[in-house]
Amino acid sequence: MINFINLTPHPITVCDEAGNITLNILPSGTIARVDMEYQEVPSVLGVPCRRQSSKGIVGLPEANLSADSCYIVSTMVLSHPVCSGRNDVVSPDTNPGSVVRSDSGQIIGVRGFLRP
Repeated sequence: MINFINLTPHPITVCDEAGNITLNILPSGTIARVDMEYQEVPSVLGVPCRRQSSKGIVGLPEANLSADSCYIVSTMVLSHPVCSGRNDVVSPDTNPGSVVRSDSGQIIGVRGFLRP
């Protein structure tokens, strides 16, 4: 059985095709994030500008070779090159067809995950 470890600050709710909740994954307390650095660059019409670039990923454990755990991360973390080729990292699929919403439009959950 796969153990999901939620490395986001939000609970992740997975729903089936009918919108019924099938899984609720609470945050683990550790947050995986992209560590950014900033550099001053020329302003645009007097407005200060900076360039951002990634210094790497913080809070994501090494690849789980035993494949008994799967780390849930943000889409920004998932899209980082360090996740390329990893089978133990996913992100909530928040594309319009995968999101489940309440009658008032609030997101209830997702129908699946994205993989790198």
